Amino acid sequence: KMKPSGADESLVYMLGEAPGEDEDRKGKQFVGVSGQLLRDQIPDEWEEFLRWNNVIRDRPPKNRKPSPAEIECCRPALIRDIESALPAAIFGFGGTPLDWAIEDARISLWRGKRFPVRVGSHTCWYYPIYHPSYILRTRRREPDSDSEVGSELERVFRFDISHAFADVKAGLPTPKAYSAEEA
Repeated sequence: KMKPSGADESLVYMLGEAPGEDEDRKGKQFVGVSGQLLRDQIPDEWEEFLRWNNVIRDRPPKNRKPSPAEIECCRPALIRDIESALPAAIFGFGGTPLDWAIEDARISLWRGKRFPVRVGSHTCWYYPIYHPSYILRTRRREPDSDSEVGSELERVFRFDISHAFADVKAGLPTPKAYSAEEA
């Protein structure tokens, strides 16, 4: 049962799918190889404003995708944590967090956008971003330097993260998430 980490009150809530093997061993989110790819894209001045969590808090057997039952079992704790952290934005990495937020896992259709979400009693902005493990799996080559990328998807990943942090830094408008009845 990996607990959330980072700032108790955050500007940005970093939401992943589930702990991987390295995360499970170290007890902290996004600390494996894919986590390092993500953390390398985060400006240093943001670290104290981030809260880290996953849709589920236990590593699934054989690192499989979390089941709907596992996701729903962990939903109340995640909602409580987001309500407590009061982020201006959630950066959701991959299809599982996106599905958790809006019941649509098609990350390639949503990445690069920002939309309001209501999580329990808290409304904030959601930024869907490719999962760093997907970026590593789709690399065509290993970059020779920090300024190079291994694939066009990695360039997109870096752009989406940079753009999202720039939005938050510039100040986001007040989000308004409409209910089905209001829509």
